[in-house]
Amino acid sequence: MKISQSTKITYISENFPHIAKYLEVEWGFHCMNCIMAGFDTLESAALIHDIQEEDLVILLKVINDMVEVNDGELKDYENEQKRVSRKLSQTKTNE
Repeated sequence: MKISQSTKITYISENFPHIAKYLEVEWGFHCMNCIMAGFDTLESAALIHDIQEEDLVILLKVINDMVEVNDGELKDYENEQKRVSRKLSQTKTNE
């Protein structure tokens, strides 16, 4: 999933809490859980917080890199879980 300028703030908060926290702490997006967040896109929130277009490009690159890293970690975890499950099944079969 790629986050774009038109991604809703609530979508980010609900699906990527680590990115929501990053936006709040590093970029001053204290609106992540605001009632208006359901209407705001990342771009409109950036404008409200006086983030210029060139900084928004940087912000998008950073948070999309964070999404990729998180996706990779989840895949590694899922693969490890499958490996452990197979090993347990083999152990039970050999008993």
